Amino acid sequence: MHAPVFSRGEFALWIVAVIVAAAATALDLALRDTSTSLIAILLVSMIVGYLGPRRAWRWGVLFGGFLPLAHLLWRRDGELSGLLAFMPSFVGAYLGAFLEKMVRELRGLPR
Repeated sequence: MHAPVFSRGEFALWIVAVIVAAAATALDLALRDTSTSLIAILLVSMIVGYLGPRRAWRWGVLFGGFLPLAHLLWRRDGELSGLLAFMPSFVGAYLGAFLEKMVRELRGLPR
């Protein structure tokens, strides 16, 4: 028998992360102000990176990919600012994973 791909906790985190990434994208489309949505992406990816520190790159791709995809789908011509979302999404995800590791080590908890 193969082990499940996701545990229940990971699956729930994925569902919440997709919903929040879609909400941050909707915020960007509504406000037309990329800086606000980039800050939201940074904070949310940091929280999700803390809650799911294994393979933090997944959160970076998830949060960073929603914004350029939305700009492409809604045909926002000339707006390459959506590609900037990859920077705060990866920084936030890895910062959250690092903070989780630090908290775990300070408490003396096993991996």
